[in-house]
Amino acid sequence: VSTQSHGASSTAKSNDEGKCCACRVKMSDEPIFQHGKKLHHEYYFINVTQDGNNAFLFNAYSPKTALQFLYKMSLEERQDLFQSQPELLTDAFRDRMFEYIIERLDLQVEDGMAQLVLRSEPTAGMGNDPAANNKLVNKIPAGRLSYAERMRLKRENELREQQRERNIQLKEENLRRRFIEDLELKKKQEAAKAAERAERIEREKVERKKAEEEDRQARQQKALQYLQKQDTRDRKISELEQKRAERNFKEISEILEEAKREKAAKEARIQEAVLARKERERVAAENKARERETMALCDAKREDNIQARKLRQKEREAEYLASRALAIEENRAIIEERNKQKAAWLEAERLRKAEELHARREKQQAWESIEEQRLRKDLEREKARALEELERVKMLKQTKTEQIALEMEKKRKLLEDRKRQAEEEVAARRKHDLDAQALAEKRNRQVKAKLEDRASRHKQYADYIRDANLKRLQEEEKHKMLLDEKKKMQDEEEARLRSERLETEQIYLQRQLKREEQIYDKERQRVKTELDKLSEFKKTAEQKQQEQEARIQAMKDQRIKDEEEKARLAVEKKQQWQELEVKRQEAVQRREQQRIQRELERMSSQNASQQAVQVV
Repeated sequence: VSTQSHGASSTAKSNDEGKCCACRVKMSDEPIFQHGKKLHHEYYFINVTQDGNNAFLFNAYSPKTALQFLYKMSLEERQDLFQSQPELLTDAFRDRMFEYIIERLDLQVEDGMAQLVLRSEPTAGMGNDPAANNKLVNKIPAGRLSYAERMRLKRENELREQQRERNIQLKEENLRRRFIEDLELKKKQEAAKAAERAERIEREKVERKKAEEEDRQARQQKALQYLQKQDTRDRKISELEQKRAERNFKEISEILEEAKREKAAKEARIQEAVLARKERERVAAENKARERETMALCDAKREDNIQARKLRQKEREAEYLASRALAIEENRAIIEERNKQKAAWLEAERLRKAEELHARREKQQAWESIEEQRLRKDLEREKARALEELERVKMLKQTKTEQIALEMEKKRKLLEDRKRQAEEEVAARRKHDLDAQALAEKRNRQVKAKLEDRASRHKQYADYIRDANLKRLQEEEKHKMLLDEKKKMQDEEEARLRSERLETEQIYLQRQLKREEQIYDKERQRVKTELDKLSEFKKTAEQKQQEQEARIQAMKDQRIKDEEEKARLAVEKKQQWQELEVKRQEAVQRREQQRIQRELERMSSQNASQQAVQVV
């Protein structure tokens, strides 16, 4: 037997509550112990089996709901549980051990899930007293059993097993009896439902026949009313057809006139838009010419400023070289004076420092050679830096000139592309308008021809039906006059047949006229729909044209704004470049001053070293 699972198995310690799961398992192993117990007001069969790991599986099965719950107890858990009663772990008292465990099994429901757990105390439902069972368990001898006691225990186990089987059979008989009673009750209920359903079907049949008879009488009465109103309808049909034809001709004429007026207005708007666009293009061209002149003036002014700046730089360089030569002469005079003073002082101190200078002689020579190499490298580095600055200035100037030429070329190409696109858009729009006009005229001619053809065919068909009916009536009247002298029964039969035939023809004619009227209404609706679509297409085309003109104007405004923004950015970039140039000049002057200071210091130190050598 396999059932729905409700959880996962888990272990339990000594007196704590254990947990288990209800799962779908196959009861393929032979049970070693069976017992019955009531859990939550429902009777369960509890079978005990053993797996390969020496663990016992307690399987609780409900025959009423077919649910199955499983609890697993390992050897370690049994040893912990029966630590105070180790004799129950022996094979002789295995049944008592199973009863002891089954007495404490209970169902626990958590979050809608039922689990089989092990309680610390016995629970109700075993059919005996828990206190008596505990007392009986406590009476089990702890020592070695004799043969008589083993036989007695064996007989008690056999009797208990027989009683369990009888109880199981009794339960199964009760379940089978209740199942048969429920089955008989369901059969009686189904028979009663079938009888009630048959009675309802008969009643509905009678009601349906009555409704069909009433409906048939109503249809006959309605047909008679239709025959009475047929003559009036025929007269009105001809009047309505004539009025409809006049009204349709008038509507089509008005639509054609409206289309012509709209076409003329549209052509006028297109002409105005073309003139306005040409005027805007002329103004834009004049603005571009003025901008080009302004840019040319700015370029000339920029070149003049660059030449003036170069002249100022040369003048500043000449002034700097003159001031530098003067400063060098002054420094040389000062250095010579200081050298004389130092020579006198060295002459006074010569005797005292002769030995020290002799000791440091080699060290001083090495230091001088290193200092000379450092000075040479500094001079080469300064020269390379000056050359790099000159190259960078040339490169910036060349890059700026190339950017300006490239921007002018891009502007010229952009203007040419815009002019070509505008001409192509005007040609395409004019071609589209001509195609739409030709299509509208062709559609109007086809609609008019279809309406005239349909009206003529309808008139011919009505004349044919009327002439055929008149001819048939005349023949029937003549035949009636010839047959008046014959039998009265034959006359009545022929009159009945004629009335039936006339009724059939009238009904057919009525249906035919109704169908023609529906066809005519549908055709009129279709024509109206086509005209509405045409008007909607014209409105949409005009709206699209206006939107396109608005987009073109917006694009031109945006282009002007972009060009203004570019000019502003160019001015800002020029200002930034000038600021950078000023900073660069300041940095060059600052480096030049530092270099002069280093040269002066070097010259002073070199003179001092030379004087020291001379003194030595």
